[in-house]
Amino acid sequence: MFRFLLVLSTFILSSYATLIYAVDSSSAVSKDDYASTLGMGYSRAIIRGYDSACDVGGRVNQNFVSSYKHARAAGYTDIQTYWLPCNGEGYNCKTYDMQVRDLSETIASNQMDIEMIWVDFEQDSDCKNNVSVHFTTTNSIR
Repeated sequence: MFRFLLVLSTFILSSYATLIYAVDSSSAVSKDDYASTLGMGYSRAIIRGYDSACDVGGRVNQNFVSSYKHARAAGYTDIQTYWLPCNGEGYNCKTYDMQVRDLSETIASNQMDIEMIWVDFEQDSDCKNNVSVHFTTTNSIR
């Protein structure tokens, strides 16, 4: 019994040791704001890289590159992004491959070091998106 509790407490403590706090942004964030969050113990910045923007078929977030540069300048080394795809019914959305290509070209042309790209499906009444959509892509992002 004692051995089980010791192993369990060791597992719980090691789980807390690997806890990562991240700041998530979709709007413009200044270097000072990133520096402030870094000082509060946040070690990862997750920046919206792509907007659903149903009216234009999807687009790279206008604040993505500047926020990335501000996060780097503030000292963040673990930066990730997320893709909020355009998939609304009745909209002329770009294909998923085109949306991912737009995002990956922006990352490459700005020499951004992005650790991971997340896909963020959200229900948006303005876009009437179908959050249960199925997609596949064979393109490599890196």
